Parts: sequence; structure tokens; C-alpha cells
Amino acid sequence: MRYFFVGGFIRFIARSIVIVALGWTCSLSAMELQLSSIAEGGGTEAFTGLLLEGSGNPDVGVVLMHGRQSQPDGPVVRQLRQALNSAGYTTLSIDNPHAGVDSPPANGNYRDFADYVADVNSVTPYAFPEAYARVRTAINYLQNLGVEKVVVLGFSMGSRFMAAHVAHGQEDELPIVGFIGIGMYANSVGELNHANTLANVSSPVLDLYGDGDTNANNTALARAAAYNNGDGLDYAMERLECASGTTANECHQLNGAKSTNGESCQPLESTVISWMIETVPLADSQGRGVCEFDDVGNTGGGNTSGSNSGNDAGNIDEGGGVLGAWFVLLLMFYARARVVNKSCN
Repeated sequence: MRYFFVGGFIRFIARSIVIVALGWTCSLSAMELQLSSIAEGGGTEAFTGLLLEGSGNPDVGVVLMHGRQSQPDGPVVRQLRQALNSAGYTTLSIDNPHAGVDSPPANGNYRDFADYVADVNSVTPYAFPEAYARVRTAINYLQNLGVEKVVVLGFSMGSRFMAAHVAHGQEDELPIVGFIGIGMYANSVGELNHANTLANVSSPVLDLYGDGDTNANNTALARAAAYNNGDGLDYAMERLECASGTTANECHQLNGAKSTNGESCQPLESTVISWMIETVPLADSQGRGVCEFDDVGNTGGGNTSGSNSGNDAGNIDEGGGVLGAWFVLLLMFYARARVVNKSCN
């Protein structure tokens, strides 16, 4: 009996060493969560979340929401969930609800902005109430991991959802101690208009946008005025320089101001992390370092799961070092989350 136990243990260690070695040579598999907002009053459709746990049991977590016609590993949120994790924060990027019904239309395209306007104006709006339920679900998930306070971050349409959530959707979850909005517009109607929601936000806000993003530039003063006319006390606005020759839409996605593959932090990531460290510092961070990437673009701040890709299409594949390897090994036996196949660069 002892022989078999020892032999099995040796095989276990050997396999673990192989997994650790793989963690140094290529990306570890990403963990993709399938979450349900039913308990928070949401719909019956499951939604996707991508989790990166910070090293050292961080007390601060970040919930992210992507832009329209995108997904949790899409432009801007991909760079920021990785970079924030490299600084030690736990990040959970979740899928936005679509307007009207939570599935793409038959042609495979996501909802147009006009569909969100119609949804907000309808007698039974879906998108924003569902977004609130999803954010509460994500916050509760982070709480179960030991997180004690939360920052919410949204890009484009995701920033509209997140601003509205802080203003109207929070109930009895962990305290939201900061809101980061990227590519915000004070236009449109109801909750879609940041001027309407920021007036009811009192937590610290980072308003970040590109210098060539026309709508963000044109409504910047209205956003700041809405916040400052309310009970808010800390509104930071940063305008980043986009790559030369980019269109307004390309600058909306901060092309030229965010990392791609094989880079360290660019202005997008460094600005957000600097604000986080100043506004919501971690009680005890054991990350590899603030906003560090290895030579293939992976972060190294204690990642135990997550995703990375060399472009904004969002291939789910990202690595994390020894602790990440051991954690993934344990997940193979115990976790209920679905694990996505890994691939080397």
C-alpha cells in the first residue's frame, strides 16, 4: 500500500513539474466562468466571465465590462484586466447584456446602438436591469474569493452600464470604491447618457478618453459638470494621445495608446494603474511588479487564470508562473469552471 501511495505521489509531483515547466514556456490555460444572475433578479441566460486572481489574496477586485459588439476579452478591457492583475489586483471581466434579448440576432451581429435606445425607452427595459444583476453577481463572486472592496471599470457601452450601476444598480454588495470609465459620452437618453448617471455617482471617478475621440472630447465638460454638481469629491479626467492618423472610432478604442503583444504598459494601462495605486491601493501586494509583461505579452502579477491574445480579436490564452501552474493543477480536480485549451505562442 505504501509503495503505491509513494509511487502515485511521485507521479503527481512529476506531472506537476511538467505543468510548471509549461507555465514558463507557454501560456497556461484560461479559466472561463459561466455565471448566472438569476439570484440577483437577472435573466435565465448564463453569461461569461474571465477571472484573473491577484497574488497575495488581494483585498481589492475589479469588475470590467466591454464595449458594444465585443466580449470579455475584447479591446481595452483585455489590456486592462491583464495589466491590473500584473499589479496584484483580482480582475473579473464579464459579458454585457444585449438590448432586448440576451443573444445575437440571426445574422450574428450584436445589437446596434439604436436598439439600446429603444430598450431604455421601452415599458419593460432589459439591458440595464440585467447589467446591474450581472455586476452584482460578479461582485458576489469576488467576495467569495476574499475580496473586500471593488472598483468597476467599463469601456464604451460597458462604461454606460457601469456608471448606471454605481448610480442606480448597487444594492447590498461589497462597497464600490471607484469607477473607471473609458470612452464615455454625455449624450443619448436615460441611463445611456453619462451626464444623467454621473450626477448620482459619489465614489472617485477616472474619466479616460482619446484625444481624437470626437464625442468624448465634445462632452467632456458636461460629464465633469454632472459629477461635480452631485455629491462626488474626486473626479480625474485624462486625455490620451492616439496614434497619428487614427479615425475617431479607432481613437475611441485608444489605438496607439494601449499595449498589443510583446509590449510593456502603454499610456492606457499605466494611467489606470497609477490611478488605482493612488486611489485604491492594495493592502498587501505580492505581484511581480506594476504593469509588467514578459517577452510575449503575458502579465506576471500572480495570474492563476485568465486570457491573453496578440490582437483585439481576443484569443483566450495567457500565463502566470509557478503559483498559477499549481493553481491550475488543483482546478483540474476541483473547480467547476470550464477550462479552455491552452496553446503556445
